[in-house]
Amino acid sequence: MLRAFLVSLILGFAVLGASAAEACRKANMPRGADRTIPTSNINQNLFSKAVLVEVNYQRCRAGLRPLRNNGNLVKAASGHSAWMAKARNLSHKSTRRGHRTVADRISRNYGNFSRASENIATVQRYWLDNGRTFYTKNLAECHFENGRRDRIPPHSYRSLAQWTVKLWVDSPSHRRNIMDRDVKHIGTAVQFDPRHKNCGAYYATQNFASK
Repeated sequence: MLRAFLVSLILGFAVLGASAAEACRKANMPRGADRTIPTSNINQNLFSKAVLVEVNYQRCRAGLRPLRNNGNLVKAASGHSAWMAKARNLSHKSTRRGHRTVADRISRNYGNFSRASENIATVQRYWLDNGRTFYTKNLAECHFENGRRDRIPPHSYRSLAQWTVKLWVDSPSHRRNIMDRDVKHIGTAVQFDPRHKNCGAYYATQNFASK
């Protein structure tokens, strides 16, 4: 049984009644979100837009305005995820010159900001992080089965976005970043580590900012 690991950092919520929260509806997922997310040449903008659907739904339920996807924040997030995957290190502090801190990465890509924050996580490539029992049928073929003996698939853009946002929303420190009323823009990206046990894992970075 595995767990996903995640960390949040902020630089620098309103609660609705049940009826108002129930009025929130998720936007449609972007086209292509049901494709299996690859281990290389990941469409970072597609993943970020899929995450945005989940984040804005959660913000709506809290009575907060929606965020807008920002390509420069996606770029910052992608670079940091690539470093984490290569270093196999889930951390807000990088060894990349000019990208060592959250502030460095966001200012370098997004420009001057009045507020910024970051969430990070690592999630298995296959749907093994949900706390349920799974069985390794054939590790060489990445064949895993659940308790009903159904084969467990690798994540799609949609499922990885949904699961990662759930992990963040269920964690108080990460939820604070997602529910920050003072940020306007978001960018999320993932990169793959093939050396991680059980056929690899994705390192995700989520950046928030406002001018």
